[in-house]
Amino acid sequence: MTRRAIRVLLALTAVATVSVPGFARASEMHERASTLNNGALLISAEDGVYTIYPDGSRKTLVSTWLRGGQFSPDGKLIAWSGTVDGNTDVYITDDRGGSLRRVTKAATYEATPTWSPDGKKLAFESCRPPGTCDVYTLNSTVPYGKAKRITDSRVIPNGCDSFRYHNPKWSPRGNEIVVGGYCGIDNWYGDFIAIGITPQGVPTREYGLAYSWDWNGNGTALATDNASDNDQSGFSNIRWCLTSQTRCTEVTPDQTDDTELSAEGPVVSPTTNLIAYRKGFDSNIWFNKPDGTRARLFMNSAVALDWRRW
Repeated sequence: MTRRAIRVLLALTAVATVSVPGFARASEMHERASTLNNGALLISAEDGVYTIYPDGSRKTLVSTWLRGGQFSPDGKLIAWSGTVDGNTDVYITDDRGGSLRRVTKAATYEATPTWSPDGKKLAFESCRPPGTCDVYTLNSTVPYGKAKRITDSRVIPNGCDSFRYHNPKWSPRGNEIVVGGYCGIDNWYGDFIAIGITPQGVPTREYGLAYSWDWNGNGTALATDNASDNDQSGFSNIRWCLTSQTRCTEVTPDQTDDTELSAEGPVVSPTTNLIAYRKGFDSNIWFNKPDGTRARLFMNSAVALDWRRW
């Protein structure tokens, strides 16, 4: 596993968009209609979490204190992370931030919940004594039941001094959960890597160096923020990975040598025609098509969390 520094949010340099003479107006109208077909984007800004459409309309405040956030498969609920009196737990609200329910109640750190495609379960990361961080699953409705651990950070791979799991993302097909693995190395920050497992915790594949990821609507592709294999800096690009193959293609230009252009945190639209991601010290949201074209700045000082999928 290639050693890699912990990731940092990096400064923004604007990417110029070039107007090509002769572009048909019909094509532009089709592009706009395709964009509007995507549902509301869940974003985190400096003063709270909002929903907003990709044309910038209908910005609506959802919460001022809950963080993270993922829509349920039917779009009616949101699973969150929230901290009260220093303890971080998983919560569920309706899509407007009301009807608050606390799902986890252990005196430990529990965060980054993700829904199973049938909406019946949540997977989340939990750090429990004596310092292990793993992914667990739990019912999403009362009775929530006992959390089931599906990773084991006590098993430390060769070359690592410690290991932790984080940031699960359930596939739309329900057959795989991509989890993050972090290899801690003495006197070094270590590596983040994306690992596929079944809901029962059986390893399926490795997606390479990455910190975050998102599935397309039918689970046939995954967007990740991978760094180059030979990159030691933590600078990253967005990549598009077909789950039927091990090969990934670049979505954003090669940015590993330019600290101002690192791209992170991909979120895929329901129609799969847009990828939202962040870059810059202020975490500005940018859009790209999965083939790498049509890069444009969407919003300053915000992070894309999820897209309502219907």
